[in-house]
Amino acid sequence: MSVIKGGSSLYGVSVAIYKKVSLAFRDDGEVFDGFLPEEMDEVDFPYAIIEEMTEGQENLLNRAVRMVVVTIKIYTAYRGTKQAKQLASKLVDMLEEMDLSPEEGWVFPKTKYLDTHFLREDDIRFTAIMRFEVMAEKMA
Repeated sequence: MSVIKGGSSLYGVSVAIYKKVSLAFRDDGEVFDGFLPEEMDEVDFPYAIIEEMTEGQENLLNRAVRMVVVTIKIYTAYRGTKQAKQLASKLVDMLEEMDLSPEEGWVFPKTKYLDTHFLREDDIRFTAIMRFEVMAEKMA
């Protein structure tokens, strides 16, 4: 079993990603971290859920950094993939073009878009499953 030295960056990445996704969705829908709250019987579409995060350790130029892969799902209820594609594009722009703010003792010098897959849930609902890689470095 390998242990990541210097602590985990997952909480800091989670906070920074949540803030940025919420900003991207401010006019379009709600954002949830990890799951839908149980008390919510029905959620208005569209909405996003920040789901799985996996963390790996690398040594770049003698700096200990974490590479975190973040999965975000966007749920829409619009005939066709138009709305899902628009929101996915907006999210890529927000996460790649704008720096993530430092959180919980970590800075995030680079965010890289990895891929998007679209799933048809039924006649009108679509899900965009997006993955991003975030570089996290412990602040000195």
